Amino acid sequence: MDTSPNPVCKVAEFHYVSEIPGWPHAPVDQAFNSELVTWLRFHQTILVGELVPEAPLRYLVENAASPRRGVFEHVLVDEYPDLNRAEQVLLDLLAEAGHLHRVERTGWGNVELVESDAADYAFPGNIGGVLSTFAMTMVDDYDGVIRRAAEALPPGGRLAILEMKRPEELPEWMVRFGAWFLRPFGVSPAYAERTPWESVRRHLDEVLYEEFYAGAIYLCVGQRRL
Repeated sequence: MDTSPNPVCKVAEFHYVSEIPGWPHAPVDQAFNSELVTWLRFHQTILVGELVPEAPLRYLVENAASPRRGVFEHVLVDEYPDLNRAEQVLLDLLAEAGHLHRVERTGWGNVELVESDAADYAFPGNIGGVLSTFAMTMVDDYDGVIRRAAEALPPGGRLAILEMKRPEELPEWMVRFGAWFLRPFGVSPAYAERTPWESVRRHLDEVLYEEFYAGAIYLCVGQRRL
């Protein structure tokens, strides 16, 4: 069997290694690409997932006047930083005339995208509410973040967190298995000991606490004292 790499079957980009989508450039990427393609061809297998074909990506990159660029008004993507570089470039081009540019055209003054560590973020003084989904537990100083958010809220303003927690009856081996299973998403066994809902109760008046999935997921909402 001919096991030489097939140019048609290639990896478009590698997580946290290559920053340039397309053919691998660095020696370590080229070696990985060669080994992977040889294995796929030998086993007559196709790799699906987190792979962007080079042809459409190159077409969009090299054709700025293409009607395909900016064709979408809204592009919704989950965990954008976790995508590989090729996927990020493709989404940026497809959303070129979309939501962020629409914000600029309409002159909305209350929309701002900020990249920051939550532990270092300084909340502005004109916020009406705070929403955090499956993120607060991952912050070492979650109590400090919740305290600063509570201080930035106006009287009656609310903070809502949707988080995972350890159910009271869950055995230790299941906690460790869950942490191992979710490790690609940054989950650590130490998170089981963190209690952001108690910080909400400490710094705000609790208005809602509800658990789901036998207590593994919870929603906690606090309101700044009037």
